Amino acid sequence: FSIDNELLYFPFCADFGPLNYGNSGRQTMIYLHSYAFRHGKSVVLYTSADPKSRTNAATLLGCFLVLEMDMTPEEAWAPFEFSNAAPFIPFHEASFESDDFNLVPIDVLQGLYKAKQNGLLRLDDFDIEWYDYCDHPNHADLHEIVPGKFVAFKGPKEETVYHKDTGVMYLAPKEYFTIFQRLDVTAVVRLNEPQYRAEDFKEAGFNHYDIYFDDCSTPDEEVLNTWFDVCRAEQGTIAVHCKAGLGRTGTLICAWLMRKYRFTAAEVIGFIRVMRPGSVLGDQQTFLEDNEDILWSLGD
Repeated sequence: FSIDNELLYFPFCADFGPLNYGNSGRQTMIYLHSYAFRHGKSVVLYTSADPKSRTNAATLLGCFLVLEMDMTPEEAWAPFEFSNAAPFIPFHEASFESDDFNLVPIDVLQGLYKAKQNGLLRLDDFDIEWYDYCDHPNHADLHEIVPGKFVAFKGPKEETVYHKDTGVMYLAPKEYFTIFQRLDVTAVVRLNEPQYRAEDFKEAGFNHYDIYFDDCSTPDEEVLNTWFDVCRAEQGTIAVHCKAGLGRTGTLICAWLMRKYRFTAAEVIGFIRVMRPGSVLGDQQTFLEDNEDILWSLGD
């Protein structure tokens, strides 16, 4: 079977993968493996010569082997190692700018492996319908990054508005209340300029924090310390957003995961892009890499 025309990645810009955690590919692989085992058959996954399709297909299979077959990333990726030029390409961040970070499939596998080892993934009780509902831009544009700790979502507006010309939906704070209650959210962190009343969340029973820094930029020490204070103070799930809920949002969540669980920058970026595609942009990638040692030294 092939995933090329079945399991699609919807790019923001020049990005093409990896496929997200809710993608039905994971469920498909589980079913096919079970079927093959029962009938004594082998499963053959094929793909086209397109390097993006090849990279996504191989990464998906590697993720399945790590998450469902309990392989290490190195064991899962070993069949895809080539002595000459590999037929795979690095993943690209969600922009049209050049990307020198070179996030490769093994980084994604290592990120998921570390998340699995630390209990940061829903494996046995993952609800694909709920994931798809929250993933949809008209419902929430929201993803659970770490169950019980972090949710990333697109920044709300004062009122719910649908722009027919662009097909873009903006949601008011009230649209998130029911979703947040299901996800045990206790606090909202806003990283961009205010585009709604913080009181809308506060009056609904959620704590609200403003930790502003510029779009597409990296956080300074004051921002990081304030963020870490919130992470330690809140006992429930923290819902984080900036404008799109990708760059600044992903960077701060990654910084905490590096601090607490000693992810490398490549591992944590690989992990979060599976959980919320498009996360962490441009210089934010090298910021995380440059600050690995500092974040690890801080501990929890």
